[in-house]
Amino acid sequence: MHAAATKISLGDFTTRVSEKRSDELGALGRIVNHMADQIGGLVDGQKRLLGDIAHELSSPIARMQAVVGILENQIDPHEHPDSVRYICRLDDELQHMGQLVQELLSLSKASLKRTIELRPLALEPLLQRVIQREHQNNPNTRLAVPPGLRVMSDPELLSRAVGNVLRNAIRYANPGEPIDLSAELEDENVVIRVRDRGPGVPETALPYLFDAFYRPDTARTRETGGSGLGLAIAKTCVEATGGEITATNRSVGGLEVGITQILAV
Repeated sequence: MHAAATKISLGDFTTRVSEKRSDELGALGRIVNHMADQIGGLVDGQKRLLGDIAHELSSPIARMQAVVGILENQIDPHEHPDSVRYICRLDDELQHMGQLVQELLSLSKASLKRTIELRPLALEPLLQRVIQREHQNNPNTRLAVPPGLRVMSDPELLSRAVGNVLRNAIRYANPGEPIDLSAELEDENVVIRVRDRGPGVPETALPYLFDAFYRPDTARTRETGGSGLGLAIAKTCVEATGGEITATNRSVGGLEVGITQILAV
């Protein structure tokens, strides 16, 4: 019961204890199982509501963007420079809203994906595709993966997790500095590491770095600090594949994020 309660407290609401006993411990076991069912149902309901709201917001945002595009083409910038400037600002805000809605959808989908079939994945080509996708943001990403290394994972979730971590590293890395993406074999696991040369984060912020909407520096604006969802999505994706994600400050400066996956033999 202690072990089950610990797992439930960490968010594993599928944990169950034996109900075979007919004494007080058996009754307590049934209560614990019922509690896990109730809490799991409430959490799933909140995640579905979040996804539904984000999905419903997508259509009006897209329609507003279309209208803004039409207005932008119809207004003469020489005759109405102020109007053009306001329309550009409105378009920027709509793009930000659209990006935030898409990240909320990603978070909801990753959280609710219960039936995941892990399969062997060749790690190097998967990471190459992630780098290629983010190439325009930082062409200096360096990859180091042992040949033939494979992991047991879900390609969509792992790709999304690594992509979000890499995007976060690029955002905070010092301009012109390379990002190191590597993978190493450790015991029966594979650890994917993303290392940047940015400012790192305060040590007190590390335990909360993967919480949704958390930003370690309250002075950061959304232009410099993102939406606060990227690492939360990465954590959800990694844990859905049975892995673990951690973050530490580097002694030479910058942040290191490690993603642990099961080795495929």
